[in-house]
Amino acid sequence: MVKDFNQKTHSSSTRGKTRKSSLSQRQAKGSGENLKQRKFLYYFPFVLVVFLGIAQIYLSNSLATWGRQLNQLEQEIVQREEDNREFKSEIASLGCLTELTDAAQKKGFVENPPILNLSSKIPVALKTP
Repeated sequence: MVKDFNQKTHSSSTRGKTRKSSLSQRQAKGSGENLKQRKFLYYFPFVLVVFLGIAQIYLSNSLATWGRQLNQLEQEIVQREEDNREFKSEIASLGCLTELTDAAQKKGFVENPPILNLSSKIPVALKTP
């Protein structure tokens, strides 16, 4: 009977050891996974901050470039508007000149005909010594 008791206690202690060892294996496995999760949760905010910082720099650069392009376009628009004003004033002045010419012709004024010189004499001012 004592022998049976020793065998039972010996077998139960080996079973307990196997239970403990399998439990410790599961805990070790779980703690490895838990450690990976902790590392991920530890490094994730830093990686996120770095990524968002790079994104902010890129977007700031893009906005600055777009701002410069917009400024150039606005300057071009102002220049075109000034050119248009000048052209309109030229057209208006040409219109006035044609009106003056028409009014002068109605009153009997004529344009001077070109002077045609038929003599072969050279004027004194053009002679060289």
